[in-house]
Amino acid sequence: GMAPTDVHVFDTWANRWVQPTVLGEARAPKPRSGASSCVVGTRWFISGGGDGAEARPETHALECRDARAGVFQWTLINSASKPEDKEAAGKEKASTVGFRAKSGDFLVMFGGFGGFGCSGLTRVMRVSTR
Repeated sequence: GMAPTDVHVFDTWANRWVQPTVLGEARAPKPRSGASSCVVGTRWFISGGGDGAEARPETHALECRDARAGVFQWTLINSASKPEDKEAAGKEKASTVGFRAKSGDFLVMFGGFGGFGCSGLTRVMRVSTR
């Protein structure tokens, strides 16, 4: 199977898939399904989901600023080590949008499934400051 750092990017100039250099393997997300994701600025955020045995509540970002050079880097944004973090981001199939404000970059998540039914909560996570 593919490793968590196996990232494939479609090069629209060359009209082909390429496999770039990806740094930060230790901070890459573990395999999962049902994760939510969005892009804010030059970072692609992945949050929540699960692997069929357990929830994956942590939030990761793939920095794509050096995409033209073919270099990407994973960072761990939130390890979800506190119970309130697990509750906030530990959902499968949540809807997520990102936005940039004067005070920083944010992810807004709505809904999702947490093992006990569907959630109607809206959660906001600041992922950077300005």
